[in-house]
Amino acid sequence: MILPPVLKSGDTVALVATARSVAREGMQPAISLLRSWGLKVTESSNLYASCNQFAGTDSQRAADLQLALDDEKVKAILFARGGYGTVRIVDQIDFSSFCKKPKWLIGFSDITVLHAHINQLFGTATLHAPLALTLPDAPAEVHQQLYDILFHGKIPVQTVAPHPLNKTGEVTAEIVGGNLSVLYSLGGSKSALNTEGKIFVF
Repeated sequence: MILPPVLKSGDTVALVATARSVAREGMQPAISLLRSWGLKVTESSNLYASCNQFAGTDSQRAADLQLALDDEKVKAILFARGGYGTVRIVDQIDFSSFCKKPKWLIGFSDITVLHAHINQLFGTATLHAPLALTLPDAPAEVHQQLYDILFHGKIPVQTVAPHPLNKTGEVTAEIVGGNLSVLYSLGGSKSALNTEGKIFVF
């Protein structure tokens, strides 16, 4: 598993919308939070575009993601919101620059497409974590965990209560997963998630 570099004060995070459309006011709380962490925030060109339910056309959303992946000044990408739409553009994206210089991709829901695609094809870690739209309302503990991962590479320890039907024992493995409805829609594609030998969480 390849871990992207940790962030430092003054680094740039890009806000990108690859799925449903967002309003400017909906992004401001997340922007303020990131700036309070000492980060610079850049808003993608089509962040507030709208085409039906989407944040712009497929080509606009793909172009914004491609630019953020290729821009060496951008050290992490926080996705605006989920819904649906990322699967429509994932095959248009060239990940060659990302593979050479990986950066943290942060989001959940529809962003599961990117988590699965990148894990399956490139083996690079991504963060199943709040989106820009939901991050401000997340508990303080979640903010702290995200900060610790991004700035210190500190992966949180997760404790789950046992179930009577569990098999007892210990296991250490890579954690993969995400939104189950997105994962089953990827079945049969090159983005389909391989869960063999991994801990699958959905």
